[in-house]
Amino acid sequence: MKLLTTSGLFAADGGAGEPAYALTAASRLLVGPLGLGSIVRYQAGPVNVTPFFDMPAWLRATDGPQQSLFELTHGRSRWDPANPDSSTMQDAAFAESQFLIDALLRNHGHIFHGLTSLVDVGGGHGSLARAIAAMFPSIRCTVMDLAHVVADAPAIAGGNVQFVAGNMFESIPSADAVLLKYVLHCWSDDDCVKILRNCKNAIPSTRAAGGKVIITVMVSGSGSRDGNASETEQMHSLFVTGIGGIGREEQEWKKIFCDAGFSDYKMTQDMGPVSVIEIFP
Repeated sequence: MKLLTTSGLFAADGGAGEPAYALTAASRLLVGPLGLGSIVRYQAGPVNVTPFFDMPAWLRATDGPQQSLFELTHGRSRWDPANPDSSTMQDAAFAESQFLIDALLRNHGHIFHGLTSLVDVGGGHGSLARAIAAMFPSIRCTVMDLAHVVADAPAIAGGNVQFVAGNMFESIPSADAVLLKYVLHCWSDDDCVKILRNCKNAIPSTRAAGGKVIITVMVSGSGSRDGNASETEQMHSLFVTGIGGIGREEQEWKKIFCDAGFSDYKMTQDMGPVSVIEIFP
């Protein structure tokens, strides 16, 4: 406990007698109904951490197709269901969604006004889509993810949420809007352009008709410039680099949107290090 007080995870009462420990802002994120402990277990687990010990060999590699650091160590992509921490990754994704739901719908609910259909690409087991459908019953929500993810999704009786198996690099079901929650930072620039072009093909061709893509992602350099924010951004960039992704600044995101054929975007940054971006055809 004394060690954890030095890192700010707990506070200690310095009075006489036995010390009394209390939660801090950091440790409150790990407990309770919105606890993020499963994300810590996933990010700090051996499957995620071990590849960084192979970074010298990865940086020296000059021949052949460039594989991710994760692939170099494990011989498979981060998204392969054969990874031994696949269930831990799903638990982390669920916790992350629960944490995002309240902030997104409370602060940005207006971005869903007027929509009649929405596709949540890479939506996992559909916790965010179900929350959107509950708040906006007029929106028909489709959750698209890989077949093995959809197969494990909990059954939903009735309602306006459905699951479909698919590959975002091939095609995306048609809808008024496409939602990409924490997806694009996991991929290269070229892959992001491919994904967004498929999104563009799935939505109405004009902003006036309601067509847009909604993205939640970390935008480097866009938020508070305090030490905690900078450290979070750099740690995020390091981990996504390990799986073949990239941490990007706003101008880098803007170039990707333009290369994918979008004409305009609107970025709102009021959820800590996470931004909400609407991009329009």
